[in-house]
Amino acid sequence: MYFYGYGVDRDTARGFGYLFHSAYSGHTSAKAALSDIYLDGDTYLGIEKNLEVAEKYAKEIITSDGEDWWATKRLAQIAEERGDEKRFFEYAQKSANFGNRIHQRNLGEIYQDGRCEIAKDLEKSKYWYTLAANQGDEKARELLDGLNK
Repeated sequence: MYFYGYGVDRDTARGFGYLFHSAYSGHTSAKAALSDIYLDGDTYLGIEKNLEVAEKYAKEIITSDGEDWWATKRLAQIAEERGDEKRFFEYAQKSANFGNRIHQRNLGEIYQDGRCEIAKDLEKSKYWYTLAANQGDEKARELLDGLNK
């Protein structure tokens, strides 16, 4: 609330103080918020994009809570932005297994094209496209239809 002045005078420093204290105390939602802020940066808050810090907070969630759908999704995004295909595949696989349709589609594309040091496998590609399409991913549906022709 202090970040944006909801019901109080805006005080970014105080807001960050509370957020950092909550993250340090082990609150997963605070770690997730910090990871989000650093992943994209926030010009309103004066925070520059910092993938290392975003990754640190996402990994802390996994360390403290075990496998987590949100953290694996975030770590896949960070790996993709860095161009680290091996790590992207690792985290996208975990995220897809949690039901993330975008990463399910991404896995379909990886298996279709044989990327990320993964051998081309059209059956696995169809499998992942089907899962994503069944959740309403239209692009996955189109890609699956293309493979079935």
